[in-house]
Amino acid sequence: MPKQVKAREAQDEQEERTVRKLAKSHHAPADWKFHTQMVVASWVGKTPKEIAADLECHPQTVRIHLARFNAEGIAGLGMRPGSGRKPRLTERERSRILGLVKQLPPGRLERPTGCATSCPSAEVAGHSRSMRSLGSDKGSERALREPFLTPRPSSCTSPSLMLA
Repeated sequence: MPKQVKAREAQDEQEERTVRKLAKSHHAPADWKFHTQMVVASWVGKTPKEIAADLECHPQTVRIHLARFNAEGIAGLGMRPGSGRKPRLTERERSRILGLVKQLPPGRLERPTGCATSCPSAEVAGHSRSMRSLGSDKGSERALREPFLTPRPSSCTSPSLMLA
């Protein structure tokens, strides 16, 4: 048979007022509100089993939090730190990974500055001009016809292509 645990009486009016205020609060942390409701219900004279039925939790949970309130007072009503899954990466490792993501990948080719003859978009300059004059969707038709072309001529730095 489980031990009947009751919350101790409040040490002073201030503690009782604080507990009752937290139990009715709409803006207090949920765990504090939930645990203070257990204490207030115990002060009314309910057993842990009745409190658990009212708050829809297990009676052992009620006994744990009432015993914690008896030992620590209001400070024992919050959740203990360390619950939940521990992070797989430290904050330092996470920062390092994010820094690597922002860098250019190794082995990536840089665009040549004078790309009038070496830029693949130079060969397509006439083609993209004709598509613009037709008023069609600039990217989708071009991507369907020539899916491996990279940049548009307007992003090229060659002065001859910038006139297009």
